[in-house]
Amino acid sequence: MRRLTIKRSKAFLSCMISVAVYIEDPEHGNLNLGGIAYRELGKLKNGKSASFEISENAANILVEGSSAPYVIPAGGEDVFLQGRMRSAGMAAAQFVFDGQSPAGGAVVNPAASQRSDRITKTVIICAVLIGIGFTLYMVFHKEPPKEFTMDGFSVTLDSGFEENSEEDGAAYHGKDYSVFVLRDPFIYISTAAIMTVRDYAESFIEYNSVVCDGLKEKDGLLYCETEQYFELYKRTTYYVTFFYKGDTDFWVVDFATDQPGAFRDEIFERAASVKVKSGER
Repeated sequence: MRRLTIKRSKAFLSCMISVAVYIEDPEHGNLNLGGIAYRELGKLKNGKSASFEISENAANILVEGSSAPYVIPAGGEDVFLQGRMRSAGMAAAQFVFDGQSPAGGAVVNPAASQRSDRITKTVIICAVLIGIGFTLYMVFHKEPPKEFTMDGFSVTLDSGFEENSEEDGAAYHGKDYSVFVLRDPFIYISTAAIMTVRDYAESFIEYNSVVCDGLKEKDGLLYCETEQYFELYKRTTYYVTFFYKGDTDFWVVDFATDQPGAFRDEIFERAASVKVKSGER
């Protein structure tokens, strides 16, 4: 046996999310991704390190939110890896190991400097497992509505949604789509006091080079639409992203589904139910 240690560099992007670490395990793996069986080793928090006992065999290591595994060779020496959450298009955040390209392609120079990810961007919790998230709580009847709340924010969804919330964000998983919420505090945005929610949304789209057909408005809701293809899972995820402004925070709310154009009326109904503390849409 040997010890695998993974350090997750501290970053604002997905800062509230603990991500799972998986290892290739043909014998005991219960999660099949890309034709490879994985089992969970544990969780990895923002800015923290985690260590796990692993065998001396070569194996793929996958962190929740990554688009490609990191391959560790066979051997008896302990292994140390480091990485961070990085932007992956509009509404996805992916974990990238140092020396690995964000798109999950060929490994680049390990000595290449890693640029900071200090951005005012939406989070997407669990992009690597979004398909699983859609089926975490399978029900076959319409659930009654329920108001899900966190400090300064609320949204009304079906009561069948499964909640995973932390200090600065939340994820709600239903049988048809998932909802991801990010609080973007004014303290990180020098001009927040004079920015409208439209200013914020337009800056968000421009800064992150979002591939979409621009900011739209419907029934007083500001939103944009995009999609992200994850090569490892052979899956395209479709996002409708809404923007809100409160007293002390901007809020970015993603509705994510693997069916293009599906549940649109319901998504806009749920987006209209969002309440932020003394804020604007």
